[in-house]
Amino acid sequence: MRVQPVPAWRANLADLGIPAAPPGPGEQSRIATNTDPFESHPFIGSIDDRAYFLASSPAIPAQQWWLVGIDARGGRSLFPPVALDLSSAAPECLLNGPTTMLCIRDDGDTRNTVQGGIAWVVDVDRGAVTFTGPTDLRTYPRTLNVVQVGVYAIAESMNKGVYGVGPKAETTWFVPGDGSVDKRYIDNGDGAPPTIGSQTTSGRGSLGKVAFSLSDGRVISPELKDNAQQQTTVVYPGGFAANVVAGENLSDVQFFDDSGKRTTQRAADGSVHLQLRRLLLHLQRIHVQRCERSDRLVLVELRSRQRHGHRCHTRRASVPRRG
Repeated sequence: MRVQPVPAWRANLADLGIPAAPPGPGEQSRIATNTDPFESHPFIGSIDDRAYFLASSPAIPAQQWWLVGIDARGGRSLFPPVALDLSSAAPECLLNGPTTMLCIRDDGDTRNTVQGGIAWVVDVDRGAVTFTGPTDLRTYPRTLNVVQVGVYAIAESMNKGVYGVGPKAETTWFVPGDGSVDKRYIDNGDGAPPTIGSQTTSGRGSLGKVAFSLSDGRVISPELKDNAQQQTTVVYPGGFAANVVAGENLSDVQFFDDSGKRTTQRAADGSVHLQLRRLLLHLQRIHVQRCERSDRLVLVELRSRQRHGHRCHTRRASVPRRG
C-alpha cells in the first residue's frame, strides 16, 4: 500500500435527508436494516462512485424505509431519499442495470403480513420511483427468486431456468436450465462487474453449462468441436473459461471472449479452477495507470512477475479521466 488510509468524509442522517426520530426513547432513525449489528445489511451495492443504502425512520404503523444514494468520493447525497415501504421488515433491494434499482417486499418474511409481492422500481439517476405495484418476483428460493448477479437482478426458477427483470418488475428474457445462476466469477475488487452468467443445462444429472448475457439473456455459444460439451464455467472480465469435454477424452480448459470466440487455440489440461489459480499466482499486483495519448484511466491492470513492460487496455475496465 503506497498511501496510508486516513478518515475522510462522514455522512449523517440530516445530510442525507432522513427524518430525525422524535426525542426520547423508542425507535431511532438509522442506516441499518436490523437493530442487531450482526444482522444488519444496509449496503445494497455500488456502480462506479455511486453507493446505495437502505435507511429507516420511525413512523406509524411501522418503520418508514428509504433508499439513499451517496457519492463515494465526497459523501454528498445523490438524490433526496426515496420513500419505499412502511413495514417492520426492510424490503429487499437489488441493482438492475447501471441506472435502475429494484426493491421487493413479499410474503416470504413472517414479519410482513401481506399477500403476494409488491415492487418498487427506482431510476437512481433521478432518484425517482418509476413503478410501484404487484409482482410475481420473490426473495426466497424456488420460483422467480431474485438474486444479484453483477449489477443485474436475475430471477431463478428451480428446474426451469432464469429470467431477466423488466421496468415494471416483470420477467423479460428467459434462458432454460436448472434455474440457478453459478456464482463462479473472478471478483477483482475495483474492476468491472461480470456481464456474463452461467447455469447448468436442463436435464437430470446434467453436467453441461450455458453462458448468457446478464443484460439481455443472449446465449453465448462458445466455439467448440463437434460432440464437445461446455462444463464447469468461470466468468472473468471480458470473457469466461470452461472445462470442455469431447467424447471419452479427459476435459481441458479453454478460454473465450464475451462473444464465445476462443481467445487462444491452445488448451490447458486439468480443471478450470486449477488453471485460473495458476494464472492468478503470476499476477503481481493491481495497478492503476494513465494511458498514453488517451482520455481514459485503466482501473485495473494485471501485471505478471515475468514481464516488466506496461500495456494499457483502454477497452476494458476504464473510466473517463477527470481533470
